[in-house]
Amino acid sequence: MTNPAVLTDVSAIGVIDPANSVLFLGSGFSLDAVNIVGSAPPNGSGLRQHFISNLGLPPDTDYNLQVLTEEFAEHDAARLHQELAQIFHIKEISSAQTAILTEPWRRIYTTNYDDVVELHRLKLGRPPNTFDISASIPQKLPDGSVIHLHGSIREVTPENVLSSIVLGEASYVSTYLERSLWYDQFQRDIRFASQLIIVGYSMSDYHIAALLLADPKVAARTFFIQGHNPDPILVRRTSSYGHTLFIGTDGFADALPRLPRPTPLADVSGLKGFRSLSPIKDRKAVTQPTAAEVYDLLVYGRFDYTRMARSLPDATYAITRSERVAEAVALIERNRSVAVEGRLGNGKTLFLHLLAFDLAARGYRCFMYRPGAPDVVREIDAMRTMERVVIFFDLYSVAQDAGLFNADRIAA
Repeated sequence: MTNPAVLTDVSAIGVIDPANSVLFLGSGFSLDAVNIVGSAPPNGSGLRQHFISNLGLPPDTDYNLQVLTEEFAEHDAARLHQELAQIFHIKEISSAQTAILTEPWRRIYTTNYDDVVELHRLKLGRPPNTFDISASIPQKLPDGSVIHLHGSIREVTPENVLSSIVLGEASYVSTYLERSLWYDQFQRDIRFASQLIIVGYSMSDYHIAALLLADPKVAARTFFIQGHNPDPILVRRTSSYGHTLFIGTDGFADALPRLPRPTPLADVSGLKGFRSLSPIKDRKAVTQPTAAEVYDLLVYGRFDYTRMARSLPDATYAITRSERVAEAVALIERNRSVAVEGRLGNGKTLFLHLLAFDLAARGYRCFMYRPGAPDVVREIDAMRTMERVVIFFDLYSVAQDAGLFNADRIAA
C-alpha cells in the first residue's frame, strides 16, 4: 500500500456478507439525517463551530470542543443537555441511510451521539439493541447490537451529560476508549468479521488509529466509504487500515443490494475456520512416535496429533485416559455442549484429540475450531447439513470472542 490507488468502483468490495460483517458509522454517515429542530446533525468540527457561534467567540478561536462545551454549560448542565438533545435527537433519516441500516449487520459501531440507527429500528418495530460505552458488556452480545463508542444521546441526562458524552480532544478520546472493555470487544469483532465497512470517516476523527488494527489481514477486508470527491491525502492516511472508496453514502446504499453474497458451501473439505480431525487420514504417519517425540511432549508440551493417531490404541505416545474419554462421550451424547476444565498444561488439548478419536470411531464428524477465519458463519451453515457433528474449541474464550456460542449461530 505504498502508493494506494483512488477507488471509485464499489465492485472492489467483492462478495459481501453483512450478517458476518461490522458496520462502523462515522460522523459523515449522519449528515443526511434531520434532527428535531430541522437541521442536519453536525460532525465534530461542525459541533465545535456551533458552540463557538452560540458563545459569541471569534471564529478562529483555538479552544477545543471539550472546553467549549464546558463553557457553554456555565455550571448549568441542563443547558448543555437541552442543546445536545435538540441537535442529536433525529426525526427523519434518508433513503440511503435506511438502505444501509436495513442490512442484517453482525455488529454496528458508531462514534456518533445521535439516534439514527435507533430511530430506524423503532420505525420497523424492532428493539434498538443499543449499548452505550458506559454500559457493561453482556455475557452474550446479541447479533446486530449497536455500540456508541463516544456515548449516546439516548443515555444522556442533565446529571451525566459532561461525563457520558466524549467531547474531548483526540488524546482524551484515546484514553477513554483504552480503558473501556468495549474497545477490546471492537477489536475482537473486526478480527473475526468478513468485512469492516466504515462509512463517513472524517479527517477530524483522529481516534481511528486507536480503534483499528494496522493488521494486513484486517486491512484487506476493510473499506472506507467516503464522499464522491477523491482525497489522495485521506487515501494515504488510511492505506494501512484498508481501502478507501469515493462513492458516497448514496452510492454505497445503491450498490449494496447488488453486491454478490456468499454462496453456501457445497462441501466441508476446504474449511478454513475448522480442521477436520480424521483418525483414518491422520494415522498415515509412517512410523511410531520416537522417544525424542515423547520426551518433547512430556517436557515441552509439543503435541503432534498425527503421531498420537498413529500410536492409538496403544499408549506409546499418550495415555489413552479411556475412562475419562468414555465419560465425556456419554455427556456429549446427552448434552448440546460439554466443557473440559483443567489447569494450564494439564493436557486438555491432548484430551480433546483423544476424545475426537473415540467419537470418530462411533460415527461422529469432529472438527477443531481455528480462530481468525472470516467466513466461519458460512462454514457453520455448511456443517449444519451434516449429521453427528462435534466441534472442539481449544479455548472457551476464543469461541466467545468469535461469538460462536449464540444460540442462533451454532448448535454442536
